[in-house]
Amino acid sequence: MSLTRVEINLSNLIYNIKQLNKIVGTGTKIMPVVKSNAYGHGLVPVCKALTDENKNPVSKNIYGFGVITMGEVTALRKSGIEKPVLILGPVSYEEIDDAIKYKATLIVYDIPFAREISNRAAKENIQIPVHVKIDTGLGRLSVTPEEGPEFIEKLLKMPGLNVEGLYTHLADAEGIDQSYTLRQLLRFNKLIDILEDKGIKIPLKHMAGSAAAMLLPETRFDITRIGISIYGLWPAEETKILMIAKGQNILDILTDRDIQAKGVNLLAYFLKPVMEFKTTVVQVKDIPPGNCIGYGCTYETKRLTRVAVIPVGYGEGFDRKLSNCGEVLIRGKKASVMGRICMNLTIVDVTDIPGVTAGDEAVIIGKQGEQQITAEDMAEKVGTINYEIVTRINWEVPRVYIW
Repeated sequence: MSLTRVEINLSNLIYNIKQLNKIVGTGTKIMPVVKSNAYGHGLVPVCKALTDENKNPVSKNIYGFGVITMGEVTALRKSGIEKPVLILGPVSYEEIDDAIKYKATLIVYDIPFAREISNRAAKENIQIPVHVKIDTGLGRLSVTPEEGPEFIEKLLKMPGLNVEGLYTHLADAEGIDQSYTLRQLLRFNKLIDILEDKGIKIPLKHMAGSAAAMLLPETRFDITRIGISIYGLWPAEETKILMIAKGQNILDILTDRDIQAKGVNLLAYFLKPVMEFKTTVVQVKDIPPGNCIGYGCTYETKRLTRVAVIPVGYGEGFDRKLSNCGEVLIRGKKASVMGRICMNLTIVDVTDIPGVTAGDEAVIIGKQGEQQITAEDMAEKVGTINYEIVTRINWEVPRVYIW
């Protein structure tokens, strides 16, 4: 086994999708968002687990997958995934032929690109499914609601285009103040009404990501695009607060009677982290007082200090901003990062952790004994979000999949 590795618990992945399926309910499909290598968890193994009917009892409620590149579509198709795959990002003109070949679903937000898809689809005498992206308030790739009706009418006249989807993306669904999200919902619903008054009914409408799917039933429509939460991570702390404030019946969702009996911190059991990031102690040694540790001499020992060297650094995704403030778990205790994190090595203080030797496991994200370090813990220290912490773990670090 590699000294440094990322362990992916696929049983927890299935647990999370089951929990979220209870929230979403019947009548709405789930589109797991697996872009950027499934948020660092591994694109193909994650999708295979989610579509395995023997492992995932709610696999039939998965509409398809959301990705960001044509390369991700290709990887999924070559691995045998047959469900729809929606590319949520831009595609170059040169990639349209591959999109047709691998049966990708494309987003459209400008007429010249849509016309090019139409021309190539017409030559093949096929229909390419497309989803129209509407800007209700995020300001990214999209068509404004005011432009929407005319834009869609033009698309419907183009041969080879199957306008099967209409969607938008929420800007602030995680926050305590839901007023902006509700304004976005009003804009989206107004567009739908205008289209239906014109006799235009688009089969698949979607708006909700993880937070909105949990909190706002009105945003679920036909599909919910669920990303961060299937990996056992919360969109934000505020989402937890809102779930409680909105009276979600967590006891009905958490079927484990032992958990229900505890009656406290129930949301801690609602999702289970799928990823653990681990490495191995490769050297333990003593450093006399008055010696500097690491580049830039930013740490000086004040006493005889026992240190452990671990083979992970910012090159593997252990953020350099954790220099002199990060922690890892060794022998069930927290060991502080000393000095600057290097590209591929980090030094931690194990003076007060008896018995540490080369070969001991060091946990960067995950549990060891009674202690735990979460992606949220790391994100708070470096001023970012849990999404970035897990996604930026170098994809060349081996992923080990367990059930």
